[in-house]
Amino acid sequence: MTTHSCPPLRRTLLRRAALIAFIALLAACGGGSDKPLAALYTSISITDLSYPSDEYTNDDIKIEARASSMGEISGGDIDWSLDQTSGHDIGSVTKTLSDDNHKVTFHVTAPDQTGPVWFKIKVKANGYSDSRTFSVDIR
Repeated sequence: MTTHSCPPLRRTLLRRAALIAFIALLAACGGGSDKPLAALYTSISITDLSYPSDEYTNDDIKIEARASSMGEISGGDIDWSLDQTSGHDIGSVTKTLSDDNHKVTFHVTAPDQTGPVWFKIKVKANGYSDSRTFSVDIR
């Protein structure tokens, strides 16, 4: 029985050619970006979320969140939003950013009626995003 194998030099050249072709393919998929591999390591996520489980009617609800980002995201790219998804209508909402926009504090006036109020908090930057849904029981 005869077995054939590539000589070590030929195998090394084939591996290098395959690697060059792969990198060229990734660069082409990057749309001409000067950093074609950025999409492989860029992300943003909510790493900490703090809010009260319950609050009294018309009181201030304090919601704090922190995000972690990697890759091609800087603080100026980060935007936070807070939306009420159900429950009685809330009052005013204020937003304060800190830590190069990686931390946000929302102050929301609780409704004047009891029951659960559901929120969705979202952080986004450069086409990447993360969100969390939570509720506060108004008593």
